[in-house]
Amino acid sequence: MAYLVTGGTGLIGSYTVRDLVREGAQVVIYDLLPNAGVLEGLLSDEERSRTKTVQGDVSDVPHLLRTIKEHKVEAVFHLASLLGDASNSNPPQALSINCGGTVNVFEAARRAG
Repeated sequence: MAYLVTGGTGLIGSYTVRDLVREGAQVVIYDLLPNAGVLEGLLSDEERSRTKTVQGDVSDVPHLLRTIKEHKVEAVFHLASLLGDASNSNPPQALSINCGGTVNVFEAARRAG
C-alpha cells in the first residue's frame, strides 16, 4: 500500500513516515520545502528506498492529484501546516495553508477516489 504524507519532513510527519515505512509501506512525502536530512537521521538506507519525495504545495490541487495518481496512493496522512513564528507573523497565510490546504488535500483525495 502506498501512503501520501503531506508535511512529511516536518516533526510529526517525519515520525509518521518512519512508522509507516517500518510497517512495510511505500510512502510518498509531499512537502513544500523537503528536508532530506531529517529522514537520514530517522531511516536506514533500505527504509529510505521505500520513500519518494515530491516537492509540492497543498494549495496546488492539480499537483496533489497528479502525485496521488502517479504514485498510486491509497491513503493520505495530512500533516502539512504553517505553525509558530511563521503563522504568527502572517495569520491570513496560515489560515490559507492550514484550512484551505486541508480542503485541497480532501478534494484531491476525493477526485482520486
